[in-house]
Amino acid sequence: MGPASGVVRPPGRASSFWGLEAGLQKGAMTPRLLVVEDDETIRETLQEALEQEGFAVCSCANGRDALHTLERSRERSPFALVVLDLMLPGLGGLDVCRALRAASDLTPILVVSARDSETDRVLGLEVGADD
Repeated sequence: MGPASGVVRPPGRASSFWGLEAGLQKGAMTPRLLVVEDDETIRETLQEALEQEGFAVCSCANGRDALHTLERSRERSPFALVVLDLMLPGLGGLDVCRALRAASDLTPILVVSARDSETDRVLGLEVGADD
């Protein structure tokens, strides 16, 4: 049995990341991911790892920039996934989740955070995060 989430590479197949195919057929559009993380080292590490798996990655260091980036991209080239830190300066990750869901934005949200209490996990899911 494989992992529940993460980068998976079945024998003879391209990588997949939460069901998104990274090794797409020639001419297919590469899934775009948005990484929202205020820690520069973590943000750059996530971006590099995801790009190595074949994803097109944009990144933001705060919640306001993330909402602006998502709104600008919604019609022309929407993101397939948002990787979101909860503890952001200014507009926090939970507020970003709430704002996206209030705008009927159904982009999947994967929360990454140093917060590890069950309460934080449940709260994240309640405001619209997917995992």
